[in-house]
Amino acid sequence: MESHQSMDEQFIEKVEQAIAQNLDNETFTVEQLARNVGLSRSMLHRKLVRLTGTNASEMISHKRLARARELLQNNEATVAETAYRVGFKNPSYFNKAFKRRYNISPGELRRRAQNRENSIVTTSAPNFVKKHRKRMRYAYGSSLTLALLIYSI
Repeated sequence: MESHQSMDEQFIEKVEQAIAQNLDNETFTVEQLARNVGLSRSMLHRKLVRLTGTNASEMISHKRLARARELLQNNEATVAETAYRVGFKNPSYFNKAFKRRYNISPGELRRRAQNRENSIVTTSAPNFVKKHRKRMRYAYGSSLTLALLIYSI
């Protein structure tokens, strides 16, 4: 037996596809979304609120921010580049909207992603590399101590 989507599920999927196709279009409006799905703006609003609990503007914003989060977690671009890629022409507004949505700044999320990448590289380094780093730290510390002793005399 085949599984068929209900008309409401098909509608939501159509709306999400329209948003995804225009994710980087900063001028993509609710009117354009309504035209893409074949409804008036007010009918689109009523239907989305009934089915999802959010209006069209919020849905567009949430999809953009979700895509931005993916890009930042994968460390694919800077925060400003990410903002433009997902249709925010103002990076400071993007920062504010992102932090309001996820309770973390996009910069902090990106730093955490970078730290994860760096820790993976560090933990996967061969033992001889780790030993070399440890020796270098001791040599640096010893030379610093020696320099301080000589300077204090």
